[in-house]
Amino acid sequence: MAQLGELLVNALYLIFLWILAARMWRAYHEFAPERQRVARWALLAVIALIVGDSFHLAPMYYFNPWGGGSGTATAAQWLGLGRLASAFTLSLFYFGLTCYIYRKFDRAWDGLAWALLATLCVRLALLCFPQNAWFTLETNIWKLYRNLPFAVQGLGVAGLLWHYARTAPEGQRLQRMTLVIGLSFTFYFATLIGTQWNPLWGLAMLPKTIAYMILIAQLYRLEFIPT
Repeated sequence: MAQLGELLVNALYLIFLWILAARMWRAYHEFAPERQRVARWALLAVIALIVGDSFHLAPMYYFNPWGGGSGTATAAQWLGLGRLASAFTLSLFYFGLTCYIYRKFDRAWDGLAWALLATLCVRLALLCFPQNAWFTLETNIWKLYRNLPFAVQGLGVAGLLWHYARTAPEGQRLQRMTLVIGLSFTFYFATLIGTQWNPLWGLAMLPKTIAYMILIAQLYRLEFIPT
């Protein structure tokens, strides 16, 4: 039953995000060039997120427990490839948000921006190590190693957004986005660490998924509703 609930929430997540992405795309092409400079990075970030998650979740539906084959070598390969694609594009999502913040507040890149870029590079390098064992159903300590720089990157973006939100006209909306990012990482690491002891901790991925839906909806309201 828990697996069925997860599949349903993920299906709702993908449908919701693809609809918002289509609306963002249409609105973006109606904006003036100056507004496009800011919205472009938000749009690219969302596209990266959706494409990666679609590639990640599609094998989960095909190799579901009811359809059979969920424990085969072929399933492990496709599920692993999906996890790798999602890990890569999710990192790009937060890089896109970094660029979006600096564009939105018309700031030149500073030491923090370069530090976040360096963290992204470390994360992407760790994803390439064979110790990740992407194409097996096994889990190992590298799952934690590769996600530590990801947490630094994501929470760094949240801190950057919170800092600039204090003086922005849309400050409250931006700060809500910051809180949602923080919650998403809280639930993500609850799953990451908790499942080492009890598989039921995997249910924490459901509120994490909902947090991303809220985050993208707020970004849409902030940048893509024509005014």
